Amino acid sequence: MSRLDDALELVAIDSVSRGEAAIAHHVAVVLARNPDLDVERIGDNVVARTTGHHATRLLVAGHLDTVPGDARSATIVATNCAASARAT
Repeated sequence: MSRLDDALELVAIDSVSRGEAAIAHHVAVVLARNPDLDVERIGDNVVARTTGHHATRLLVAGHLDTVPGDARSATIVATNCAASARAT
């Protein structure tokens, strides 16, 4: 599975603002597969920390909620993931 396939899988999960429980669960499960991460759910947020002693660390911060849209319209075109959002 490619990173774009991973993106399509994420896009298919309904995660409109204040409804991120399903995508938070998915992200936590995927991250927990990495034995070097300690993964914790805090509400609908996911925090993953590296375990052990490392000289450097990487911080990644983002959000899980999305703009409403039709996930079935998401496609991979060349090397890009594209979808259309509905106007609200």
